[in-house]
Amino acid sequence: MDTLAELHQGVDTGIEKLVAIWDDIGIVGEQRSARNRVVLMHIGNLLDEMVREEDQLRLRLKQNVDKYRTEVTRLCTELGLLLYEVGDYFQSHSSLSCFVAKMFFAL
Repeated sequence: MDTLAELHQGVDTGIEKLVAIWDDIGIVGEQRSARNRVVLMHIGNLLDEMVREEDQLRLRLKQNVDKYRTEVTRLCTELGLLLYEVGDYFQSHSSLSCFVAKMFFAL
């Protein structure tokens, strides 16, 4: 099962359990509608928070890549080496941090 299907199944299962609880305790009509709105609000808030956190991670990674690129350029210039080029931002994060670490250990 793919991740999106698992997500849907998890949400569906949770909603089914809530509906069963609400049935057991007699919550119907407008009370149930209000509870449904609260559930949707909580799910929306959780997703919004997760998106903000992931976006902040992406920003930190981009900043690190820029920092490592600058450091690699400086080290290559100081050591008289050809400039080390990297491609994609997120591949760059890992390869640049490794390259900088190797350069420091080589000194």
